[in-house]
Amino acid sequence: MIHLKKIGIQYKNQWILRKLTKEIDQGDLCIIKGNNGIGKSTLIKVIAGMIDITEGSICFGDHPKKIGYVSPEYHLYNELTLHDHIQIIKKTLTPISSSIQPEKELLSLHLNQYLNTPIEHFSTGTLARAKFFLSIIQNPDILLLDEPTSHLDKSNQQIIWNKIKEIQQKSTICFATNDPSEYNLGNITIDLNSEKLPPNHESHPTYPI
Repeated sequence: MIHLKKIGIQYKNQWILRKLTKEIDQGDLCIIKGNNGIGKSTLIKVIAGMIDITEGSICFGDHPKKIGYVSPEYHLYNELTLHDHIQIIKKTLTPISSSIQPEKELLSLHLNQYLNTPIEHFSTGTLARAKFFLSIIQNPDILLLDEPTSHLDKSNQQIIWNKIKEIQQKSTICFATNDPSEYNLGNITIDLNSEKLPPNHESHPTYPI
């Protein structure tokens, strides 16, 4: 569960967002939509704890939550293979849940044939699927997806969306997009284009993050 209560984000004395309140429960797929530069990535990073809010509060319930994160800014090690990345997660990060079978996920995301291929040889679509795969093998309670299907062909988009729908019931998912074809794929929406600032404040500036 994610509870955003009257959160505000200020940058260089300008408000990016103010008074946003939203509850996103387990099983929810929340689509965060809006124009480029309006703050979708910023909101994802705020929920991830990567950027501090200026006002308001964010609550994740009574217990610590595991968070999976995918972003265009999230880079893999080019010289390592996908198998190497899995081993890093096993050894240094949150242990892979016993309920997750990496081999099964590799197959469902069409990645099994790339397991021992260096990341630098991945196509755009394969790299996007690999990032998504690594974000879900820890069985996250919260999955934060920042435009994970952008610049992908329809086939790769569908592969990722099929997996999102499969894991939706056991996770809380936030999906940032500016693709109108994805706006209605969630059960709840945060439309940053329609979030109004209080009087006497300037409208949304472009946020450089």
